[in-house]
Amino acid sequence: MNQAALKFNLFVYCTVGRRAELEAGMAGKNPKLYRRMLEELADSARLADELGYFAFAHPEHHLQIEGFEAANDPCLTSMWLGQHSEKLRIIPCGFVSTTNNPLVTAEKIASLDCMLQGRLGVGLVRGYQARWLDNFRIQPQLKAVGPWNAKTQDDEDNREYFAEFVDIVLKALSEDTFQHH
Repeated sequence: MNQAALKFNLFVYCTVGRRAELEAGMAGKNPKLYRRMLEELADSARLADELGYFAFAHPEHHLQIEGFEAANDPCLTSMWLGQHSEKLRIIPCGFVSTTNNPLVTAEKIASLDCMLQGRLGVGLVRGYQARWLDNFRIQPQLKAVGPWNAKTQDDEDNREYFAEFVDIVLKALSEDTFQHH
């Protein structure tokens, strides 16, 4: 019986600063700390690659001036990780539907996968952090969602848009041309 080997992935939050730096406040605004985080991510990607990890994943979070989860652009962070590894699949987790145009997202995914030579994995997500989603959302009725507003109209609106978003992204990536209504 042929058994598939386990594949190990890493997921990082891209935190800027050590505990004391975070507690001092505004670590996310410090370019030296941000650069150090990038170098540490590069080191982690190289090590994961050397150790045979399958993938390296990261979130998309904006406006994190405190320093937590400072991965503000899924494409830029993915390219940074990709240029510091050779075999790792890079997985942005993910492209937040409520803040992204689905056609632009599909275009970014296709371009990024080409740049990473087929090593891109993709996460498409609904968005749960109101702090930045409210500032970046592409339609006024789309709200952040989570356990606090499950089974509400906000949750339904978000879920409905997410389904349409995923449908458009998948069509754009798999069909030569398409129509969507």
